[in-house]
Amino acid sequence: MTNVRDALRSELRKEHDTLDRLMSGFDLTTATGLKRFLSSHWCAWDAMLRGKPGHRARAILTQRVEALRHDLAVFDHRPAPAGPLDAPDLAIAYVATGAQLGTEILRRAWQSASDARVRSASHFLSLPQVPGAWRALCEELAKIDADSRDGRAIVRGAKDIFDLFLSCTERELQRHETVRLD
Repeated sequence: MTNVRDALRSELRKEHDTLDRLMSGFDLTTATGLKRFLSSHWCAWDAMLRGKPGHRARAILTQRVEALRHDLAVFDHRPAPAGPLDAPDLAIAYVATGAQLGTEILRRAWQSASDARVRSASHFLSLPQVPGAWRALCEELAKIDADSRDGRAIVRGAKDIFDLFLSCTERELQRHETVRLD
C-alpha cells in the first residue's frame, strides 16, 4: 500500500520544486519584492479561505490571510483575488505546514532588509511554527491509503493548491518588477 504522505512527495515533486524556485526569486529585502511575495501568498490562502474549508483548515487560513492583509496594508496594496478553491483540510494542512517550513528560510533573507517599511511588514513572515506539527501531520498522512477515496482527494486537493500558488505567483512575476530568478 502506498500511503498519502509518500504519494504527495512523489506526485507533487515537480510542482513543489517549481514553486520553491519561484518563491525564492522574490527579493524580500525590497518593498517591491516583498509586496509581490506577500501578494502571491495572499492570493492563494484567501482563495482557499473563500472556499469551504473545514474547522482545522479555516483556523490555518484565517491566521495567514489576516497576517498577510496587515503586511500588505504597509504598502497600501490589495491584490486581485483568485476564484475560491475547495480542498480537503489535510491537503491544506500539508501545504500550509510545509510552506511554514520554507518560509523559515526566506525569513532570514527578509531580516537582512534595511528598508524600515519592509521590516515593518512582519506579521506573515513571523508567524510561529507549531513544534512537531510537520511530524504529526506526516504521521497522520502515512496512515491513509493513497488509493482510498480520501487519499485520492487529499493528493488531488494538494495538487490543486500547488497549481493555485503557481498561478498566483506567476501573476505576480508577470508584473515585470524586480525579482531574482537564481
